[in-house]
Amino acid sequence: MESIIAAVTESGLLVRGTMLMSNLHICVVKAVFLPAQLLLTTAASILCVLLHHNFKFEAGQLVEPCLVQTRDINKVLYAAQRGNGRERHVATFELVNMAVTDDNNKFLIVQENGLQVMLTLLTSGQVNEETKDYAAEALAELLTLEAIQDEFVRLGGLPTLCALLRSSQERVVYEASCALSFISSRDEHNSLIVDSNGLGDLMYPVQHGCSVEVAEFLSGILLDLCLNVNTRPAIMAHPKIVTTLASLMTMGGVTCQSSLQSLELLVIDDDRLLQPVILDHMINIASHTPPDKVIAQLISKLLSCYANSEERVGLIVSHDHLMPALMSLVQVGDADVIESIVAVVTVLSQHELFKSQVELDQLKRKLALLSGEVPPHWSSL
Repeated sequence: MESIIAAVTESGLLVRGTMLMSNLHICVVKAVFLPAQLLLTTAASILCVLLHHNFKFEAGQLVEPCLVQTRDINKVLYAAQRGNGRERHVATFELVNMAVTDDNNKFLIVQENGLQVMLTLLTSGQVNEETKDYAAEALAELLTLEAIQDEFVRLGGLPTLCALLRSSQERVVYEASCALSFISSRDEHNSLIVDSNGLGDLMYPVQHGCSVEVAEFLSGILLDLCLNVNTRPAIMAHPKIVTTLASLMTMGGVTCQSSLQSLELLVIDDDRLLQPVILDHMINIASHTPPDKVIAQLISKLLSCYANSEERVGLIVSHDHLMPALMSLVQVGDADVIESIVAVVTVLSQHELFKSQVELDQLKRKLALLSGEVPPHWSSL
């Protein structure tokens, strides 16, 4: 009996010991793993907040100071000016990185005579093409700041920059046109561009074929010059302005729009610029596909200029593809376009040499439906 009691007592002790161990294990789990899980959850939450906040700025702004390491600017410029071919190549590449990284670097480069160094590299016959490409890119990056533009103009760099548009290197032409677009956006520099033989240089790439990107820059520069009343007469007097604008029209998009805006400004002062080649290009643009709203407005307004000019009206009356172009423009449905087309139709109706009367009547009906009224000076439909 005593042995049984002892066995039961021992068994109870074992069970109690097991329960105590189990409770101790649970306490260890709660004391160690739960705080660790809480810590990981907190860290994950903080990370999510940081990622969300990161969308408010460029991540490169944080890592750039750590990743971008540069040498002293004066040493880089010395290597670019006096080093051998490989050293110049590396130095100009570093100058691009420095100029892109920080505006303070731009001013430091200028203080160390960097503008003159780059102009020297770009005009030297002993520098390879890749080095010139980097030098042109660095120069364009520097000229994004107005203060550096003023210093560049003061140094007399505009003639050299304009001359770079005649380079055989496409990258140099691109960077030069980009840099000039920054300078031409300020009225005080426009006259200096013209005085630097800039008009001939601007038209050279267009006359000899250039990329769409370069054409967009050049059309914008010409528009800036046309907007300036002081430089507009020189543009009107240039013998290649008509063919240049006609070529830019064929590029489409922003380039076409800028060239049409330039032409609109020029013909206000001199309708002799309304040449057959301009008319052909505008009608071709309008005939093949309905242009966007702004281009349609510009083309229709210029067509009305042809129609209202006693010397140029014959060109529009006798053009074989005029009516399809007018019908295409009307389909844009813009009120300003319709108003200009009505003016053209009025002139055509009254001109004795116009022969496409059936198509003209169809266009009149279309205009009457869109405008909701029939102009009183039209004959009955």
